[in-house]
Amino acid sequence: MAVNVVVAYDIAADGDRAKVAAVLSRWGDRIQKSVFACTLSTDELDEVLARIEKTMKVNHDVVHVFFQCASCADQERLLGQAESFDVPRYWVV
Repeated sequence: MAVNVVVAYDIAADGDRAKVAAVLSRWGDRIQKSVFACTLSTDELDEVLARIEKTMKVNHDVVHVFFQCASCADQERLLGQAESFDVPRYWVV
């Protein structure tokens, strides 16, 4: 079963922050500098969080994972240049 999550982080060290961003870039869409929206299976979410936890300094850094239920996601409101992260992706070959 897939879950929609928003992952926001505050990682102090530049190298660690870049590694966390790289992990999340593989699994989701960046919607702000340190915020990603992801649709993952529960196993994928566990893997992503394990990779992040290995990278971060748990005594200093902060990671928030916000779950979005389907009815909450349906009520999404966007302002300005914001784009929904639930946009179909198209591949050009």
